[in-house]
Amino acid sequence: MLPVKEQAEVLKLKSLGKIRLGEREKGEGGRDYYVPSDHFVCPDEVKKVFGDKPTELRGMLLLRPGYCPRQFFRCYTESGSLVCRGDGDTAVQIYEKEPRCASPARLKELSCNPGECFYHQRGDCRKVVTLFLFLPDCPAFGVYQLDTCSPDSVNNIYWEIAVLQGICSGVSVIRVSLEMEERVLCLNCHDSLADIQRRAKVPDAFVLPSPDNEPPDDFFPEKPVRAGIHPVPEEGILYLWARVKSKLWHFEIQESQIRNWFAKNYHIEASLLDFDQPVPPARFNAQMLCDLLQSIERHAGNK
Repeated sequence: MLPVKEQAEVLKLKSLGKIRLGEREKGEGGRDYYVPSDHFVCPDEVKKVFGDKPTELRGMLLLRPGYCPRQFFRCYTESGSLVCRGDGDTAVQIYEKEPRCASPARLKELSCNPGECFYHQRGDCRKVVTLFLFLPDCPAFGVYQLDTCSPDSVNNIYWEIAVLQGICSGVSVIRVSLEMEERVLCLNCHDSLADIQRRAKVPDAFVLPSPDNEPPDDFFPEKPVRAGIHPVPEEGILYLWARVKSKLWHFEIQESQIRNWFAKNYHIEASLLDFDQPVPPARFNAQMLCDLLQSIERHAGNK
């Protein structure tokens, strides 16, 4: 009799931590935010290898298509909560997540068109790139995550990877250095072509860890509130927004009902299309949403 065969079909790499692009600071009201740095902010084990304030990290990159880097449009609240993620064609919107509740968030799929998206145009939704790096000189086996939404950094990284994929066909892993120059990321390969061709392939079963939902350090400006722009709603109004949208869909509230309610009670124009957004329009306040929620519940109770 042979022993039971146990072999993982997929080998998921361990996430060892994050490499950041800024320092955490306290803003007005005690809210944390990040101030951009001129060096990488690394976990302690990485500092022991590259120093306290490194501007260059030498490591290895998985080069197969779909592995690196990962890129999505992401919309965050000012407090750093992810409310929508898209790929330019399709987006997934988190439309209900009750605070202090263990149940998972409910998701809604919708079209993603950055050129016509109000939140992308306003700067609340941005293209975020996630890079995973092996750092072989550091202890443990896994990858470190680094996120950025800087257009210059994104262009530099994608250009270098496009070149490497063009000349390194069939090679799965390659030695690279990630450098920071005046707060802009640059990805460089220091191997010769002969070294690249001798590089052993990584097994196809390797899978990168899932990126977390934390916003990149350069997503928000140095000052937490942007002048002239209405701030993204906080958790309280987002919760109300999710509750209202859930009730609208559940009770099949009609376009005419929404239009008439807002015209009668608040003398503004509104439609069901407003409720397709991940966060409420600036003209909707918390009191307005509370009143609408109560009105829907009364309407449902009278049916």
